[in-house]
Amino acid sequence: MAEDYFQYTARKLSISLDEMEKLPEDEAIRQSLRIMEYIISEQIDKVLVIQ
Repeated sequence: MAEDYFQYTARKLSISLDEMEKLPEDEAIRQSLRIMEYIISEQIDKVLVIQ
């Protein structure tokens, strides 16, 4: 489930996970962090709406 959400978010950000595998490690990490930052931001927004 988490992997599906990661893939969904990557598509939303126009980041190709297949192409990410070909990137240098530091760039791949940067792209992964960008995806994780978006996911965290989205979850925080959801919590704030609930409150």
